[in-house]
Amino acid sequence: MDRNSPYYKAHLVVAAARIADHKFGVPPTVSQISEVTGYSAEEVQNICNKLGDMGVLKNVLAGEVERIYIKDPAPLEDLPKAAQGNNMEAEVEKFAKKQAERMANITVQAKDEKQRKKDLFAALEKELKGKVGESGS
Repeated sequence: MDRNSPYYKAHLVVAAARIADHKFGVPPTVSQISEVTGYSAEEVQNICNKLGDMGVLKNVLAGEVERIYIKDPAPLEDLPKAAQGNNMEAEVEKFAKKQAERMANITVQAKDEKQRKKDLFAALEKELKGKVGESGS
Protein backbone atom coordinates (compact mmCIF):
# COMPACT_ATOMS: atom_id res chain seq x y z
CA MET A 1 0.00 0.00 0.00
CA ASP A 2 1.19 3.48 -0.85
CA ARG A 3 2.08 5.33 2.35
CA ASN A 4 1.37 8.72 0.74
CA SER A 5 -2.17 7.87 -0.31
CA PRO A 6 -5.08 9.70 1.34
CA TYR A 7 -6.52 6.29 2.28
CA TYR A 8 -3.39 5.25 4.19
CA LYS A 9 -2.95 8.59 5.96
CA ALA A 10 -6.61 8.79 6.98
CA HIS A 11 -6.59 5.24 8.37
CA LEU A 12 -3.36 5.97 10.23
CA VAL A 13 -4.78 9.13 11.83
CA VAL A 14 -8.01 7.38 12.87
CA ALA A 15 -6.03 4.45 14.30
CA ALA A 16 -3.74 6.88 16.13
CA ALA A 17 -6.81 8.62 17.56
CA ARG A 18 -8.05 5.28 18.87
CA ILE A 19 -4.66 4.42 20.36
CA ALA A 20 -4.27 7.85 21.97
CA ASP A 21 -7.83 7.64 23.33
CA HIS A 22 -6.96 4.27 24.89
CA LYS A 23 -3.56 5.42 26.13
CA PHE A 24 -4.64 8.73 27.70
CA GLY A 25 -8.21 7.79 28.67
CA VAL A 26 -9.70 10.85 26.94
CA PRO A 27 -10.25 11.74 23.28
CA PRO A 28 -6.91 12.90 21.91
CA THR A 29 -5.70 16.30 20.78
CA VAL A 30 -4.03 16.96 17.45
CA SER A 31 -0.63 17.05 19.13
CA GLN A 32 -1.21 13.63 20.73
CA ILE A 33 -2.22 12.13 17.38
CA SER A 34 0.82 13.79 15.85
CA GLU A 35 3.00 12.19 18.48
CA VAL A 36 1.60 8.71 17.72
CA THR A 37 1.75 9.02 13.91
CA GLY A 38 5.01 10.91 13.59
CA TYR A 39 3.33 13.45 11.28
CA SER A 40 3.60 17.15 11.95
CA ALA A 41 0.77 18.77 13.92
CA GLU A 42 -0.13 20.84 10.85
CA GLU A 43 -0.46 17.76 8.65
CA VAL A 44 -2.55 15.97 11.29
CA GLN A 45 -4.77 19.05 11.66
CA ASN A 46 -5.22 19.18 7.88
CA ILE A 47 -6.14 15.48 7.71
CA CYS A 48 -8.49 15.83 10.70
CA ASN A 49 -10.23 18.79 9.04
CA LYS A 50 -10.74 16.79 5.84
CA LEU A 51 -12.00 13.80 7.80
CA GLY A 52 -14.27 16.11 9.77
CA ASP A 53 -15.78 17.37 6.51
CA MET A 54 -16.37 13.74 5.50
CA GLY A 55 -18.09 12.97 8.81
CA VAL A 56 -15.39 10.54 9.99
CA LEU A 57 -14.09 12.68 12.86
CA LYS A 58 -15.58 15.38 15.01
CA ASN A 59 -13.51 18.19 16.49
CA VAL A 60 -14.87 19.40 19.82
CA LEU A 61 -13.48 22.37 21.69
CA ALA A 62 -13.27 21.42 25.38
CA GLY A 63 -12.15 24.51 27.24
CA GLU A 64 -9.08 25.68 25.40
CA VAL A 65 -8.23 22.24 24.01
CA GLU A 66 -9.63 20.78 20.81
CA ARG A 67 -10.37 17.06 21.19
CA ILE A 68 -10.79 14.64 18.29
CA TYR A 69 -13.68 12.17 18.43
CA ILE A 70 -14.19 9.30 15.97
CA LYS A 71 -17.69 9.64 14.59
CA ASP A 72 -18.10 7.21 11.64
CA PRO A 73 -15.10 5.49 10.04
CA ALA A 74 -17.12 4.02 7.11
CA PRO A 75 -16.42 6.92 4.66
CA LEU A 76 -12.68 6.13 4.91
CA GLU A 77 -13.20 3.35 2.36
CA ASP A 78 -14.21 5.92 -0.28
CA LEU A 79 -10.79 7.61 -0.23
CA PRO A 80 -8.35 7.01 -3.11
CA LYS A 81 -5.86 4.26 -2.41
CA ALA A 82 -3.23 5.63 -4.77
CA ALA A 83 -1.04 8.58 -3.90
CA GLN A 84 -2.14 11.82 -5.39
CA GLY A 85 0.68 13.20 -7.49
CA ASN A 86 1.66 16.80 -7.68
CA ASN A 87 -1.21 18.29 -9.66
CA MET A 88 0.61 21.60 -10.05
CA GLU A 89 1.29 21.08 -13.76
CA ALA A 90 -2.34 20.21 -14.45
CA GLU A 91 -3.50 23.23 -12.46
CA VAL A 92 -1.11 25.52 -14.36
CA GLU A 93 -2.35 24.14 -17.70
CA LYS A 94 -5.96 24.59 -16.58
CA PHE A 95 -5.23 28.17 -15.50
CA ALA A 96 -3.42 28.96 -18.78
CA LYS A 97 -6.36 27.57 -20.75
CA LYS A 98 -8.81 29.75 -18.80
CA GLN A 99 -6.60 32.79 -19.33
CA ALA A 100 -6.42 32.09 -23.08
CA GLU A 101 -10.21 31.77 -23.21
CA ARG A 102 -10.59 35.06 -21.34
CA MET A 103 -8.15 36.81 -23.68
CA ALA A 104 -9.99 35.43 -26.72
CA ASN A 105 -13.26 36.65 -25.25
CA ILE A 106 -11.78 40.10 -24.58
CA THR A 107 -10.41 40.25 -28.14
CA VAL A 108 -13.82 39.37 -29.59
CA GLN A 109 -15.50 41.98 -27.41
CA ALA A 110 -12.93 44.61 -28.44
CA LYS A 111 -13.50 43.84 -32.14
CA ASP A 112 -17.28 44.03 -31.64
CA GLU A 113 -16.88 47.36 -29.82
CA LYS A 114 -14.61 48.72 -32.57
CA GLN A 115 -17.11 47.68 -35.25
CA ARG A 116 -19.99 49.18 -33.27
CA LYS A 117 -18.15 52.50 -32.97
CA LYS A 118 -17.27 52.42 -36.67
CA ASP A 119 -20.92 51.82 -37.59
CA LEU A 120 -22.07 54.54 -35.20
CA PHE A 121 -19.66 57.11 -36.64
CA ALA A 122 -20.65 56.13 -40.19
CA ALA A 123 -24.32 56.61 -39.31
CA LEU A 124 -23.59 59.97 -37.66
CA GLU A 125 -21.51 61.13 -40.64
CA LYS A 126 -24.28 60.09 -43.03
CA GLU A 127 -26.86 61.92 -40.94
CA LEU A 128 -24.69 65.04 -40.73
CA LYS A 129 -24.04 65.01 -44.50
CA GLY A 130 -27.79 64.71 -45.06
CA LYS A 131 -28.46 67.72 -42.80
CA VAL A 132 -25.64 69.76 -44.33
CA GLY A 133 -26.97 68.93 -47.81
CA GLU A 134 -30.49 70.06 -46.81
CA SER A 135 -29.38 73.33 -45.27
CA GLY A 136 -26.93 74.11 -48.11
CA SER A 137 -29.63 73.92 -50.85
